[in-house]
Amino acid sequence: MPDAGGCVKPPSIGRLVDYHPGFQTIPNGQKMSEFTIAAKVDELPDGEKLLVEVEERLVILFRVGDDYYCIDDICTHDGGTLSDGDHEGCQIECPRHGARFDVRTGEALTMPATESTFTHKVKVDAGNILVKLNEQLD
Repeated sequence: MPDAGGCVKPPSIGRLVDYHPGFQTIPNGQKMSEFTIAAKVDELPDGEKLLVEVEERLVILFRVGDDYYCIDDICTHDGGTLSDGDHEGCQIECPRHGARFDVRTGEALTMPATESTFTHKVKVDAGNILVKLNEQLD
C-alpha cells in the first residue's frame, strides 16, 4: 500500500539500524559517523532532491512527503553520479544507463546495476537536515 509520499514500503534489506520511515539500513561491513548538518529544511521542497557534501563525501538528500532520505551520489553499475538523474517518488534513475535505485534503501531496482548504493541515516532538528554517514570498513 503506498504511503503519503506515494511509495510502497520496501522489504527489509540488510540489518535494520532502528525504525525510521524509509528503513535506513547498514549493509555488512559499514560503520556510522556522527550526525552533521547537511542542509536546511527550507532548501529541500517535497518531491525534490539536493546534492550536498558531507564530510568530503557527495550524497543526495531526498524529501518524500515528510520523510527525508540520503544515498551516495554513486551508481554502483559504473561509478557515475546519480544526482543528475530523474527522480520520481522513491526512485532515482541513473542518467548514464538507466539503472534505478530506491532512495529509501539504496537498493538497485533495475539492470544494469546489481548492487545497492550506500544509504545514510537522516534526521531533522531545529529546521536542519542532519546526516550520519555510513562508511565502508577497510
